[in-house]
Amino acid sequence: MDKTVIITELNVWKELLFSGDMLLLRILFLMTLFDVVSGISKGFAKNELRSRRASEGLARKAHMYFIVIMANVIDQVFNGNGMGVNAVVIFYIVVESLSLIENAKQLGLPIPDVITDKLAMFENGKAVKEIVPGDATTTIVKDKNGDIKDVEVKVENK
Repeated sequence: MDKTVIITELNVWKELLFSGDMLLLRILFLMTLFDVVSGISKGFAKNELRSRRASEGLARKAHMYFIVIMANVIDQVFNGNGMGVNAVVIFYIVVESLSLIENAKQLGLPIPDVITDKLAMFENGKAVKEIVPGDATTTIVKDKNGDIKDVEVKVENK
């Protein structure tokens, strides 16, 4: 086979699987790798390393990449020029970042308050659902280990 034909066929497959920003995909791959390593480190440090749990985690990671491929195909069908697939990849980069921070926190590494305070709204699956105009004060309640226990938001309307 001619080298040009092989390269063209590889580019067709690459475009079918991912036509977004390759830098974002590389960042997602690195974040996924770091998250897997930090998860294994956490399991090892806490003596909770289980092959079934690791297999489930790897299956979730594989499924994440299937969703990226699906978003790419949908993006191409609707001629999104990479916008849709890039948004999905950025979403998963944020998810992987949150997981990395959570693993670091569980390993006992200090996490800056500015990060933990901003991530507090996602604790226990709760998120801020409504924006209310007015002056707001936020109180973050931490336990003796410094982990966030509760977040209280009070709004005074003017």
